Amino acid sequence: MGYELDKDNMILPGNFQIPIAKNCNLHCHYCGFMDYNGQGLQTIDKSMNLDDIKIIEKTILDLGFKFSSIELFGGEPTINSYFTEIVEYLATRKGIFFNKLKLFTNGLNMTKKVVGVLNHFDRIDISTYPIENHTISEYREIWDSSNIAKKLSDVDVCVHGRTHFFHSTDFELPKDADIKKLFQACFQKDNCRVVTMDGIYRCGMIHHEKTEIYKYDKKILEDGFINNEDEPLKFCSSCDETKVAYLNQTNDTSAEAYLQWKRPNTKEWVSNNPKVDKRNYERGIELIKNYE
Repeated sequence: MGYELDKDNMILPGNFQIPIAKNCNLHCHYCGFMDYNGQGLQTIDKSMNLDDIKIIEKTILDLGFKFSSIELFGGEPTINSYFTEIVEYLATRKGIFFNKLKLFTNGLNMTKKVVGVLNHFDRIDISTYPIENHTISEYREIWDSSNIAKKLSDVDVCVHGRTHFFHSTDFELPKDADIKKLFQACFQKDNCRVVTMDGIYRCGMIHHEKTEIYKYDKKILEDGFINNEDEPLKFCSSCDETKVAYLNQTNDTSAEAYLQWKRPNTKEWVSNNPKVDKRNYERGIELIKNYE
């Protein structure tokens, strides 16, 4: 049984990712959740079940909040054995626990069971990759002509390619860098908040580092996400996203030269397990083509 929303519950603004799957059917080198800093480190503590989702919901509602938007994330969320059960439950909680429901997926596990619950999402982001002998445009063309795409015509579905991944850089920010200004340019601060059983991280980068978590406390969450939402955290001064924001904004010729010389923070996408990823990609394409 779900919990009802008190009339005074405040909306926590932004997009809150809930990583429900610890595992993935792809092995992207330098994935922040599955291969942090290219060291093979997984940063997701566990794969969640429906009881975990209900615990998070009760915690948020009891504190007097609800989320503006939640996004099921991973790993690959659709391979979680509780995926359809979680989605079907969340579909009954819209307007109570959250306002919008999103999914981030690699689109390679479109079984009939998975597709059967996708209409519950307001938005689906499909991130596809240049897997051996296959192109991003190939996936997009197959998807666009599929019966699944037709079935989801009322859902905001975005297929986008990832040809590069963010990597760490040894560039050091100048001591007089305006961290607060750079924080305003950070995409992650509003769009990549990570919800765990223990609390909420302001962004994916902070989650991966397991630092500065916002515990489930009314004042802490209200200050962090509402009253002081434009204030950077301590980690921001050393974060690679902040460094890239600086290099993109600065007129410092030495920084521009560094950017042209090394192109920090981005490298071409590669797989840590090409054989398995190719097999899973081809299986995923067949699922899409054969869906009726």
